[in-house]
Amino acid sequence: MKILFIKEQRTKSGIEGSAKNVFYRCIELNKRNIPYLVLYNAKDEFYTLMLENNVNVKYVNFPSMSIKSIFKIREVKKRIQDIIEEEKIIHIHVHFPYLLSFLDKKWNIPITIHHHNAFNENKILEFFNIKEILYPKKVLKNLYNKLIGFDFSKADRCIAVSYAAKQTASFKYGMKSDKIDVVYNGITQINENNYKSLKKELGYNDSDILILSVGRVTKAKGVEDFCEVAKYFSNKTNYKFIFVGGYNDINYYNSIIEKYNKYVNFLGLRKDVFNLYKTSDIFLFLTHREACPNVIIEAMNFSLPTIGWDVVGVNELVKNDLNGLICKFGDIKSICDSLEKVINDKKLYDIYSKNSLLEAKKYTIEENTDKILAIFKSLEK
Repeated sequence: MKILFIKEQRTKSGIEGSAKNVFYRCIELNKRNIPYLVLYNAKDEFYTLMLENNVNVKYVNFPSMSIKSIFKIREVKKRIQDIIEEEKIIHIHVHFPYLLSFLDKKWNIPITIHHHNAFNENKILEFFNIKEILYPKKVLKNLYNKLIGFDFSKADRCIAVSYAAKQTASFKYGMKSDKIDVVYNGITQINENNYKSLKKELGYNDSDILILSVGRVTKAKGVEDFCEVAKYFSNKTNYKFIFVGGYNDINYYNSIIEKYNKYVNFLGLRKDVFNLYKTSDIFLFLTHREACPNVIIEAMNFSLPTIGWDVVGVNELVKNDLNGLICKFGDIKSICDSLEKVINDKKLYDIYSKNSLLEAKKYTIEENTDKILAIFKSLEK
């Protein structure tokens, strides 16, 4: 009698947040001897990580989210149904809305969806916008997204990773608010003493102040904003800016490197990112929107004050003037002033640092798993 998790590959650049959530949860389920199975559609770095850590995962070649996936629905649905019967599945949990199209309510098995998406402004899905009538691809994309919205009705409950994600699930996909539970992401407890500072290894001096950001090199993740802040402080020779993360678009990545390389140390994808948290002094996370960013939780576990935009997701984890500062979106000068304020006020820095560690303890994988299993239990038939 098993729980079935269905997870799709979201990026070919590293391991993204929702994948980490699945991984942490499966490790916790292993500790509790609770049977489960993960279906995953790529043999990538994440798949290898799961195998290496004894996560019960099965590779199934279902399509990633695209209009083309419509033509695979019957085939994938039959494959999943066979697995459900073979494995004696009692609950299905999916990690992206389009995956609901491969499921069937007739199976009489409880279905939940984990909603990881949030927008600063929620808009009702339209079949098409009259302004886009001359762009068939956009019309098809809107139609496909609308169809995904219809599939939300297959879910018995929705688990949103933040209140912002709950609002998006309710407004955008029409999920009734009383069927949505908010369960913040949780991560495995981090013992800071297990990690080492790489300050000297990276060529920095003891007096240097390291400002770190972690995420994909995209505009939406705030890489340009981060670089502009670094450029603003180019005269502060002891302020060192580090950006860690991969990229989706090599041309965009190269343009960012060419423009900002003298202000920012781009380290690319790193498997030792926890050592980099240990190395750093401040976490500067300027993403434009998130649902519940794991990287903030990770940074808090290393007692790092966080500075970011006042946008969805971020403003639920960073409590302004408690464990960091949040600024009006787009106001680079305000970010720079906030950064200097935290750096120059040792007492304030220590308060934010202490509170960050206290806040981090609210987001454990143990509590996250307890809440999710309780939701599954409530749906047993």
